[in-house]
Amino acid sequence: IKRKEKFFTFKEAGKEIRIQTDTILYVKSSGNYIELVTEHKNYTIRKKIGEFIDLMPDPLEYIRVHRSYIIRIDKVAEKNSKEVTINDEKIPVSNSYVAELNKLIF
Repeated sequence: IKRKEKFFTFKEAGKEIRIQTDTILYVKSSGNYIELVTEHKNYTIRKKIGEFIDLMPDPLEYIRVHRSYIIRIDKVAEKNSKEVTINDEKIPVSNSYVAELNKLIF
C-alpha cells in the first residue's frame, strides 16, 4: 500500500514548480517572501507566511513555532521550549507558540 503523494505548486522566476509536500522541512519568512526549505533545495516564493498553511494540501502536517517559522511536524528530530532541530538546523520557538509545540508527541 502506497500513501497518496501530495504536491505543492508555485511559481519561481517565471517557472511553475511542483514539489512533494513530504520533502518540505520548514518555511522561513522574510517580509512578503517565504523561503521554502526542502530536503533537496531551497525556494524563495512571494507569499506571506500566514498564507502558506492555507495553500497546503496537508495543513495538519505543519505547525507554526515562531512568527517567522513554520515547521513540518514529522521532520522534527529534537525539541524543547526554546528551539526545535530539523536536519541539524536549530529553529527558534517563540513563547507564544510553546503550548502548541508541547502538543507535539514523538
